[in-house]
Amino acid sequence: MPDNSYFLGNAITVSAIFEDSTQTLVDPTTVELVVQDPTGTMTTYVYLTDMGLIKDSTGKYHFIITANIAGVWIYNFLGIGTGQSSNASSFIIVDPSITPSQPPLFKPLP
Repeated sequence: MPDNSYFLGNAITVSAIFEDSTQTLVDPTTVELVVQDPTGTMTTYVYLTDMGLIKDSTGKYHFIITANIAGVWIYNFLGIGTGQSSNASSFIIVDPSITPSQPPLFKPLP
């Protein structure tokens, strides 16, 4: 599996680092996280409004996503105001109960 693939039901920690133009860690005026699940449903979390969006230290934030749907998940951390920036990425959730068909490793002898 690729590095950004996880099994269904895992808790996936996503994180962001916000820096200014001198690469000094900064706290944006507002930090938001937008998560899109494989069905296309988008949920927005706001730091200090939604308890799951955690500030670890100046400029560093994380959130734990409970991956309960197989497919591609997309997330985007947004720094709004001071420290304005965006940090988008994705990961894949695989259902381990679904086994892809694989060709045989060798041909049987006649």
